Amino acid sequence: MEHSAGAVVYRQEAGTRQYILVQEYNGDTGFPKGHVEPGETEEQAALREIWEEAGVHAALVGPKRFHVEYTLHSGSRKRVTYFIACCTEAVRQTGEVRRAFCLPYRQALVRLTYPSYRAILQEAHRYLEEREDAAHKG
Repeated sequence: MEHSAGAVVYRQEAGTRQYILVQEYNGDTGFPKGHVEPGETEEQAALREIWEEAGVHAALVGPKRFHVEYTLHSGSRKRVTYFIACCTEAVRQTGEVRRAFCLPYRQALVRLTYPSYRAILQEAHRYLEEREDAAHKG
């Protein structure tokens, strides 16, 4: 089983939450992610991959995490752990992916390649909305 980690990364821009997506060289659009290196935690790997693929420093938000498992073309299994992360920087193109870009929630939802990515974004967005509502009440 291969292990990777990544994150649903967002930033506030003009009062709107924008999500950072990456388009891989194969055309798939998803979230920054990559292999967990030896001696690295999933959290460390997620933050490193955000930097490598989107060129931003981010901080993980809350304990929420998502898991996706699938079979690779080689027949081996892959497990990806996604966190939620926040950044304040503009996306920088790095060459690790075809491109990285920010979109508001509804536009990001449409651009994601796989239903599992859309489900993760929907749940992350709902989680962030609930956190925001609780903070305003609190």
